[in-house]
Amino acid sequence: MAGVRANWSHLTTRLTERWDRRVDGSLLEASRERTRASVASMTARLQRETAIELPCSAEGAWSLLFESGDGSPLHEPDEHRVSLPGPDEDQVGHRQAFLNDGSSAGLVWRIVEREPGAVLRVECESTPGAWIAYRFEPLAADRCRLTIAEGFGVPEGSHGVWEQALAEAQHVRLGKIFTAVTGSTPPTPFAEALAFAEAFPASRRPRPVAGDGPLVLVRVAESVDVRATASQVWELLRDLTRVGLPDVHDDGRYAPAGPGGNDAEETWVGVRQSALGTPLGVAVSVSDEVPGRRFVARALGGRAATTTVEVVPTTRGCSVTVHRESAFHENDVDVLRRRWQLAVSRYARHVEVAAAALT
Repeated sequence: MAGVRANWSHLTTRLTERWDRRVDGSLLEASRERTRASVASMTARLQRETAIELPCSAEGAWSLLFESGDGSPLHEPDEHRVSLPGPDEDQVGHRQAFLNDGSSAGLVWRIVEREPGAVLRVECESTPGAWIAYRFEPLAADRCRLTIAEGFGVPEGSHGVWEQALAEAQHVRLGKIFTAVTGSTPPTPFAEALAFAEAFPASRRPRPVAGDGPLVLVRVAESVDVRATASQVWELLRDLTRVGLPDVHDDGRYAPAGPGGNDAEETWVGVRQSALGTPLGVAVSVSDEVPGRRFVARALGGRAATTTVEVVPTTRGCSVTVHRESAFHENDVDVLRRRWQLAVSRYARHVEVAAAALT
């Protein structure tokens, strides 16, 4: 077995190099360069904190925020929270990715300080220098002060705009927490922020736009013929240690989902690199499976990839076809089509090489 694994690794490396040479990476690199330039312009530092008094103990507020799962007032309806491999949720070093319905990958946050009932501080591995801290200060047996503090980089000349957006976002968050604790309306500034956020929800998300123009459906596919039987290939596809699930992105690697995964389906989580070389979290759920013939891997996120893998018996073995599709802004289509074609081609070749080792 060790010899087979070593041979598979060697051949996979050669195939990857060959396909890298065949795909023009100029468009992809241009896109990454624009991203790097945009982040490099964020040389100003923004830091702000906002506090509110709550009619409950510090321990009670902590439990509501961080021990109630999707019932937490910090949870957003369109948000998917997945734990990445590593330390458990209640330990320093634990990492989580947060994906929403408008993205195919999520920012990775790591716990750097955790003292139940006192403080939780997380840092963003995807955006160096970004952090959030929740501090709980007991005022009495049934009263505490909760402070949210945040810091990140912003473009020069835009400090005031981002500070206002952050202040409003913090007031909204604390207003939701107050309402969850008391069941009543929070103090005036928090109530006003909540009312405005409900009236203009789209304006409450000061995040960069991924692309411009109408959405376009992107489809790519790759097929390979192998001499191994369909049942043998199916075992390879459903064994993470041999071939496993198709990568949502060409450098994704997956492990079983930890707490926060989708319990209704088989879910796998992983990490891919951003244009900055920093990690982004990805998650895939397996659905619509016909054992031995077909399965669909759906990435969490509104415009995330859907990949279908089909195995069809032939007179000489079987054929494996990988389809991938999703909708993206038209300005991003050329880059994504090339990147995805490379990704599905790599996966198909990995299957081909691994199957060849069986015959």
